[in-house]
Amino acid sequence: MKKFFVFAGMLALVAAFQACEDDDKVKPEPVEGTYTINASDYTKWVYFSFETGAEVTVTDPATDLSWDVAFHRYDVQTNGGASGSGLGGAIQTTARSFAEVTTLPTTGFTADSVANINYGGMPPAYADGSKNSVLATWIVLDLSTMPPPPPTFSNVVYVVRSASGKRAKMLLTDNTNDEGVSGHVTFSYELEP
Repeated sequence: MKKFFVFAGMLALVAAFQACEDDDKVKPEPVEGTYTINASDYTKWVYFSFETGAEVTVTDPATDLSWDVAFHRYDVQTNGGASGSGLGGAIQTTARSFAEVTTLPTTGFTADSVANINYGGMPPAYADGSKNSVLATWIVLDLSTMPPPPPTFSNVVYVVRSASGKRAKMLLTDNTNDEGVSGHVTFSYELEP
């Protein structure tokens, strides 16, 4: 009988340790944040990593996998297609909040393509570059009259695939900083764990 109690006690200890192990297996939280990127310089792109939640310095964007999205005034690139060697791309949803996007798509991402980019000046100097045509819909600028009216924003959630293939919900909400200077892109994102 004594052996039975010792055996039962050992089973109870094993069960307790197992329960502790299960508590340690906490589901990882997504990486998320809200940022304003100073992309006001017509002559350069500003690169951002979802994983680190920060701007990154990029020497060769075509081969560098440290960046996921890049900003140039109102243009947005992903690290894929014509812009980089990563798996980047984007999908537009109809959702207006991250909570509405309950399932992240695995296919259907649009990679970047060659585009005419405005590099500033008067008259504007356009040159071949690349951008993501899906993310180009985040802002609408009407330049048919001067001064132009304020821009309008799509205010929808985009699903963006990072250079490594992870997916992030992204919402672009403004193009000015607190002083009203344009070319400062504010966005929120939530990267899958």
